Amino acid sequence: MNRAVYDVPMLLEQARAYAMSHNTYVWIGFYNDSANQRLTVGAIAGTTGASADINSASTYYPIGKIQNYPHVSVQQIDAMAGMTPGEDISNSNIGSFTVKTGAAPVTFEQVIQFDATGKASIDSSSIYHSIQVGIKPSSGAAVDSKDIAAVQVVGMSGQVSIYRP
Repeated sequence: MNRAVYDVPMLLEQARAYAMSHNTYVWIGFYNDSANQRLTVGAIAGTTGASADINSASTYYPIGKIQNYPHVSVQQIDAMAGMTPGEDISNSNIGSFTVKTGAAPVTFEQVIQFDATGKASIDSSSIYHSIQVGIKPSSGAAVDSKDIAAVQVVGMSGQVSIYRP
């Protein structure tokens, strides 16, 4: 759980930096692999610098290694102390992408997009103050209310923050 809570913000910051330094769009996707009880996170970059690159595997390529976090999933969570509620990643409709991981491809449908200016989005027609990714354990006994986290990305600046109870 702790590894996911600290790695996800780093992956988001790296995706934003890549988009800005390569003047393109970058998408970071989250996939709850319930069969293997893990969260899978992957990132792609566009080849043409257009937001439509996500729509065709021939116009994007994976960046970085696919990350797997055992016994963790992305879920909606309530706002925590000090946190301004954000738009939940589950409302993402920016598009989906597929990346081959090992023997099987993974389709990421919960996606955050970074454009060349570093702006983060989950919807091509709206700009949100912040986007929220809730992280919880996905197996074991009842979830302890202290064993959850929210990772927030500010839409316009791409600033990433972690909130824990």
